[in-house]
Amino acid sequence: MWLVFLNCLPTRDRLSRWSTNTSPTCCLCGAGNETRDHLFLVCHVSASIWEHVMHRLGYQWHGFTSWNAFTDWLCTKDNVTPSTLKLLAAHTTVYNIWAERNKRLHDGAVTSPAGTFEMDFSRVQ
Repeated sequence: MWLVFLNCLPTRDRLSRWSTNTSPTCCLCGAGNETRDHLFLVCHVSASIWEHVMHRLGYQWHGFTSWNAFTDWLCTKDNVTPSTLKLLAAHTTVYNIWAERNKRLHDGAVTSPAGTFEMDFSRVQ
């Protein structure tokens, strides 16, 4: 998770700057450049996963607009969800979005956002 917060993951946008043979296009949606903010927050596939997560946590959710908005949400204490559960859900979701991205990129395997969410939270009941 530290690599995500530091924006040091080898996203396709970063890899394309290092190599001319890599397309910067998002592996999940194919609609934008795969930056950290796009991949984990803005991409319609990730946004759909977050929608499931936020609904399960009890939030009315309209999307994160930036990494700063996401971290602000993580740090905000509220009466909806305990802080520890919020952090655990965020870490799990980010990890599984990255895993889904890697499955699509390296194995050609595709899981729906609902399927990714179910894999994330199937044990948390």
